[in-house]
Amino acid sequence: MFKLKDSVTTLSLLVSVASIVLAFDGRIALASFLVFVAWGFDALDGLVARLTNTRNQFGAQFDDLADHVAYTLAPGFLAFAALRPYQFWAAAAAGFATILLGTVRLARANTLALRYPGYWIGIPRPASGFVIVLLLNARLLAGEQWVWLQAAAVILVAAGGLTRWPYKNHKGRLRSLERAFPIVGVASSLASYPAGWMWDVGLFWCAAYLLAPWVAVSPAERRAIALALEHGTAGGAP
Repeated sequence: MFKLKDSVTTLSLLVSVASIVLAFDGRIALASFLVFVAWGFDALDGLVARLTNTRNQFGAQFDDLADHVAYTLAPGFLAFAALRPYQFWAAAAAGFATILLGTVRLARANTLALRYPGYWIGIPRPASGFVIVLLLNARLLAGEQWVWLQAAAVILVAAGGLTRWPYKNHKGRLRSLERAFPIVGVASSLASYPAGWMWDVGLFWCAAYLLAPWVAVSPAERRAIALALEHGTAGGAP
């Protein structure tokens, strides 16, 4: 039976598809913004599921597939649409690689137990999608001379989802600074909007986040996670 939480997931899917349509209409900035809106609905459906006590296997699968559209398909088509006016092959490479690597990640997550309590393994899908759309809109990287650099960066970020780098998640114990990090990032990005630097400031904070496995996770913890994943003894929540 379709539940309230599934309606919220449907909104996330709708926004993600709208992002793809707008990208091919050349409205790159608005299409990129909708990726963040989709994340808002993604976060909301989990909250609704907990408040209404309606979590089930169907909802989990539906949410996972909707996330794939939001953080893999939409950024992939956005990469193609944004870079195509400058260089077709760079656009094609970035777009296809994003979709291919994200789909491989989904298939791998459904077949391998790459999980460790309190951590995401590999660059989290929302973070990957955010970095990609920020890269495509940053003023400092605008122009034909940067197109191959943008394409290469997009591909590397997408490939980061297939690594075993550990990123702390909201289910684990976070320090005060770690909890404040996204708030400061969002606030400073929005504050820079009038000056036209919102995407660049957001990219700075997201790039800093990509370094989290080597800054926020101790070497001993990284070794313990790697060992547990290698021997298939990690278990727990993703």
